[in-house]
Amino acid sequence: GTELRVNILQPTVAELRSLGYPSEFSPDGAMPTLYDYQRLDLGVPFKNMTGEFTRFADVRELLKNVDDQFVIMARGEEITLEFEASTLPELPSGWSRTLILHSDGYCKDMDIYTAFPDTVKPLPYHGMKNYPPAEPNPNISASEEYQRVWNTRRIVGN
Repeated sequence: GTELRVNILQPTVAELRSLGYPSEFSPDGAMPTLYDYQRLDLGVPFKNMTGEFTRFADVRELLKNVDDQFVIMARGEEITLEFEASTLPELPSGWSRTLILHSDGYCKDMDIYTAFPDTVKPLPYHGMKNYPPAEPNPNISASEEYQRVWNTRRIVGN
């Protein structure tokens, strides 16, 4: 049988920042495509949603728990992650390591069939039955504090 060992690493760096759009390419012409971070396009004319986005900063605090405090990213942005692999146990002979990024979040696009496609709000939360939520987040005070502290970048859409 196959033995599996799981080790969980928390990021030592999680920085939200502006990036642009890496050029897509395929070395062999087949899927999946890869991204060239040395060739960035900074001027892709995608639309912006209007709303409050997470400030550029260290966002480890927002990533450490599965809760309703998300990093709200705009187009052309990224979170750079770094992990300290030296804390992992040595691999037994013949073993290999597979890294899996486990994340929890929502993706909202600007499709005409998406509810409120032009605005960041209303924000989703884990207990909602549908989007848009029929009721506000029941933990409204924590939600308001999170938004006041973290989501300080106002972007106006086009």
